[in-house]
Amino acid sequence: MKALRVISERTNKEWPSNHPLRKAVHFVLNDEKRAEFLICAEAGSERITPADDDKDLFIDCGCGKHLVYRDSAAKHLTKICFECWGKIEGP
Repeated sequence: MKALRVISERTNKEWPSNHPLRKAVHFVLNDEKRAEFLICAEAGSERITPADDDKDLFIDCGCGKHLVYRDSAAKHLTKICFECWGKIEGP
């Protein structure tokens, strides 16, 4: 499985043009279904505050970790933690 690190239309609009992660990601439209998973942060970890019209949502990963993601994230993606993604992506 190939990892494709992407940002959404919303993130593309919110990130400043000189954001350092822009060099490591690709921009995709929200209706593109090139991804299957959304790698989420663990609940309680340090994160940027959501935009006024967005909010954090919480879900449990299959391994039991409590995760946080944005309501604006693509709905079709399976939410998983970084460690579970590592098991799927492999070495």
